[in-house]
Amino acid sequence: MSKTTLFGPPGTGKTTTLSKWSRQAAEKYGGENVMICSLTKTAATEIRSRDIDVPDENVGTLHAHAYRSLSEDGVKVLGPKQAEEFNRDVPQGMRLPVQRVDTDDIVMGDANSILSIVDLLRARRIPTYNWHPKAQEFWNLYSEFKHHNSLIDFTDMIEQALETQDCPTKYVIMDEAQDCSALEFALLQKWADQAKGTVIAGDDDQAAYEWRGASVDAFLTFSERQDVLPKSYRLPRLVKEYVDRWIHRITNRKEKEYDARDEDGQVAELDTNRPEDIVEHASKQPGTSMILTTCGYMTRPFLACLKENAEPFCNPYRVTGQFASQWNPMLSGGASAVTAADSLRAFLQQPPTYASCHAWVKELCATSLTHGTKAMLKRRKGDGDLVPVDQMIEILGQEGFEQWANMNVEWFVNSVKDPKRRAMLSYRARVYKKHGLDGLKPDAKIMIGTIHSVKGGQADNVYVVPDLSIAAREAWYQEEDPIIRQFYIGMTRAKQNLFLVQPKRRSVIEW
Repeated sequence: MSKTTLFGPPGTGKTTTLSKWSRQAAEKYGGENVMICSLTKTAATEIRSRDIDVPDENVGTLHAHAYRSLSEDGVKVLGPKQAEEFNRDVPQGMRLPVQRVDTDDIVMGDANSILSIVDLLRARRIPTYNWHPKAQEFWNLYSEFKHHNSLIDFTDMIEQALETQDCPTKYVIMDEAQDCSALEFALLQKWADQAKGTVIAGDDDQAAYEWRGASVDAFLTFSERQDVLPKSYRLPRLVKEYVDRWIHRITNRKEKEYDARDEDGQVAELDTNRPEDIVEHASKQPGTSMILTTCGYMTRPFLACLKENAEPFCNPYRVTGQFASQWNPMLSGGASAVTAADSLRAFLQQPPTYASCHAWVKELCATSLTHGTKAMLKRRKGDGDLVPVDQMIEILGQEGFEQWANMNVEWFVNSVKDPKRRAMLSYRARVYKKHGLDGLKPDAKIMIGTIHSVKGGQADNVYVVPDLSIAAREAWYQEEDPIIRQFYIGMTRAKQNLFLVQPKRRSVIEW
């Protein structure tokens, strides 16, 4: 039984190193006997895309592996329908959230449901007799409901696996382990004690989820063998020097010696905090730019400014899920749906196919079309054949045909039937008018999001906005370390230039 902790400072190739270790473990024990865990689906997908010689089903989140080990017991996961059923019989303050939440808006200390509070207590393994009476009251109702209906929730997956399930493989790899809660670490420790070998990888300086119960101490003390990756391929010298001074405000950390890449880079303080100024500055920089805030609602002025100025933007780390299109307005819907960007790109496609015609013509008011046109195109929506010119005239009429032939995007937008869709198309049309087809590419030059949402990402230029939410400010006054780590994560996304935005409240964060 061997245990290793692999420390991966920013940009040092941690995922590449884990891929190498995975191949070595697969060669020694067989790929089916290697389990690779992460805390997020995004991280699991990234590892799965590498050359690791491990079956796809053996790569996933820790929760997925725990649930898989329990699946033979026929357990069911509590979902929205069951939550609604529970809510019918309990007081308002005891109800479960039934709508999906944009987790980018959940900041430290902002847990606003009784379930969030109880999940945090469970993640920290605090005994129920030490809970607040209200939490205990909710827990009694919630536990009885789950037991009566043979249901489990996400936290149950880890708790039950910890109680009943042995390690399912001979070798265990855990990525981003610094963000494991005390409960998740307990399961990881149990499985590590049973496996032939275990490696956990992460960086205590980049711990981002202490507010949800992450245990940095458990990560630091997991094993006696501790290896540090020696070189960052992201951070230039001046950026590394600055972030090193910043992170040394924390005392309870692992000291890590590693080299910067062979370039100076730049660290500069901006004398403004106006979104208009920052967006303009970012749009003029060569390469990619990343604008980072500490919580979701603080991105809104920047998003509004980007839209007002017809600047394309994206968050390539949030391309899936319910809120993907909000952060990636030029994203394609693929086979499942036609996004507003898809519709505009289809309008601009010349020569047209029946498939591309259907993608945008179906948006138009019926008064703009010949009777029966939409039904005909719907029947042929998968047809890649070109539409003859005379049929395009028949579909759109002579005036509409001329507007389409001249690629008049204003005509297209104004002819769209649904007001919400028309508003969505309007921004994308203005981007096209300003930047051409390059502006409609999904991978925009300007990236925007919270620091949490881009963890693991990078850009040539990074703008860090230092303002904190009310809850985060209160947390800062109680314990600075988590906020220091949060800004460290943001600052270490920079490949070339780090721009520190002027804070609105200088009494809190000082660069």
